[in-house]
Amino acid sequence: MPQFEVELDRPALFRGLVRGLDIEDAVRRAAGMPRDAELAISPDHEIDGWRTVRLAGADIGRARAFQRMRFRRD
Repeated sequence: MPQFEVELDRPALFRGLVRGLDIEDAVRRAAGMPRDAELAISPDHEIDGWRTVRLAGADIGRARAFQRMRFRRD
């Protein structure tokens, strides 16, 4: 499961990495939101990959894919 970096101000303050099936699933897991909550994530990306997260029309935070290179020594 991919990881996402999530920063939320509401409904609860959250800053950290979350695993999810997609970015929307990761935000729901971080906030503890039910599936029927009116969650929207902006389709356009900022230069650094952050996407705006909205709940019921109000901005509540931002999220982006967290990809890191893993160093493997053989």
